[in-house]
Amino acid sequence: MSEFNPQGIANMAWAMAKLECLHQPFLDAISAQSLRTISEFCTQNLSNTVWAFATLLVIDVTLLDAISSEALPKISQADTQALANSLWAFARLR
Repeated sequence: MSEFNPQGIANMAWAMAKLECLHQPFLDAISAQSLRTISEFCTQNLSNTVWAFATLLVIDVTLLDAISSEALPKISQADTQALANSLWAFARLR
């Protein structure tokens, strides 16, 4: 997992959600690597990751807090789709 860049991490999370694969050890690994590299995530990576966890209904408060904190200063860089997906994800997870 440590060899994946932020896009690879976000893509893995997205793929897990699309496959409806709730493999907790793998999602924990995605979360842990995301937390280590969160400052390198672009808005799309942040959006895809939070969308994936929300789609699978996995509430990882530490990851969600990190994504929120990282997204705020980058919000002006986000396109409308990334914003909409992120808002949907946070609303779904409440």
